[in-house]
Amino acid sequence: MQAERSPSQTATSSQETSTSALFPSPCTSPHVALARRNEGIEQGEQVNIPSDPYIMRRKAAEEKTTPKKDIDRRRRFLDFNRKVLRFYCMWDDRERLYGERRPFTLHFYLEDDTVEICEIHMPNDGRGSFSKMLRRQKLPVNSKEALQSIGHGPSEHYKDKDFIIGNKVDVFGREFFVYDCDDFTRSHFLSKYNITQPPPLTDRIRTPAAEPPARTIPPPTGFGSEEDSLACMYSLVPKQPKKDGRKLIEMQGKALRFLGKFEDPQGEEEMDRKFVISFFLADDTVSVFEPPQQNSGIVGGKFLERIQMKNPKTGKNYTAQDFPVGEVVEVNAFRFRILDCDNFTKKFLNNDETTVDAQLRKLTLHDSMKLLRHKFDEDKEAIRLAFLAYQDGAGEVKLERLSDILSMFHVDLAEEENEPLLRWFDLDRKGTVSFAGFCDAMERSSQFPNFLANMQMEKIRRTPVASSAGDQTLK
Repeated sequence: MQAERSPSQTATSSQETSTSALFPSPCTSPHVALARRNEGIEQGEQVNIPSDPYIMRRKAAEEKTTPKKDIDRRRRFLDFNRKVLRFYCMWDDRERLYGERRPFTLHFYLEDDTVEICEIHMPNDGRGSFSKMLRRQKLPVNSKEALQSIGHGPSEHYKDKDFIIGNKVDVFGREFFVYDCDDFTRSHFLSKYNITQPPPLTDRIRTPAAEPPARTIPPPTGFGSEEDSLACMYSLVPKQPKKDGRKLIEMQGKALRFLGKFEDPQGEEEMDRKFVISFFLADDTVSVFEPPQQNSGIVGGKFLERIQMKNPKTGKNYTAQDFPVGEVVEVNAFRFRILDCDNFTKKFLNNDETTVDAQLRKLTLHDSMKLLRHKFDEDKEAIRLAFLAYQDGAGEVKLERLSDILSMFHVDLAEEENEPLLRWFDLDRKGTVSFAGFCDAMERSSQFPNFLANMQMEKIRRTPVASSAGDQTLK
């Protein structure tokens, strides 16, 4: 038996019926449907809410202008922030005119799947300092889709698993070859995808080093010596050729003299002509002098000016060993047969150490000081730079390092011979010397012989005292 309804309830139900007729309910829960049946209200069929034209136009406009967002961005940021995969790539652009192979570094950011490409600059590569070829952004798999209109972006972008060593990556029409990656990238692929990256493929991208072009030495210009012409080849501003100061000092005034005659005389008057061929050891120059002979009809004098001459047999400048007695030498297109030499030349050539370098090795302490003084006057700036390279924070150079500096300027002595020379620069017995102290010692280098004599006398005086003390100990 149904309960009687009050007038207010009847009015409410009739109002709901009319309202439901105008706006049908899109969905009704089972509880509401049961309550309405108990009240005698007929439940109509379920229909959808009619669409609003304004809402539909607004939604369509938002879809065109607003890109789709990743709802999981915050979680990925917390998990993968500052975690970047690094790949080493090579772009081969040699198919184009003046193209070349250029190395790049590809960074893949795990937090948002973006890619950044930086160029690896080589020394003297002639390129600007623009480090990034591609700013950080998502890289589309199909580069042609990136040119579509707004609202129709690329459908697929590169993921981390797409970068495998040996694969090629399309970067907006440029093909990048992946040949290596770092250790973190390898561990990421192994832990996430159980993929072991292949070993580096550096052999496939390594280009053989081009051989430097051979520098052909041009013929002499005729102005000055060959060394002067050669200086124009190595520098736009020709510099004076450097000479061996040590050789100039030690061999100054020393010359080998030979007696010779024409090997191919042009007439009877030339058969008896005699010449003195001088070879100067200081600079390897040759001069020829013809001594005057009575009733010969030929005026003697200087036959060839002192100059460096090349040996046609070796193609190098004449040396002291190129004038053996009995041989034929060619000097300025004249062929001379060596007949004899003086006593000094015989002693020099018969010595076991006949080369000039071997003779120069026999340096005394006086010769070393002369050579060092010559180097000091010739190139003081080079010695200053050598001190700067070896000095400590206080501007001092240890005596062991001073020996290295002296060796740089061809002052090489035995360890026992170095002691007097080093003591000359360290009169205060500090064990160090400054560049200013070195300059002062060089200014008073004329007193070095007296210093050396006093040092030797002091050593002689100490020797008997040491021996007598030893005798007393034995007694």
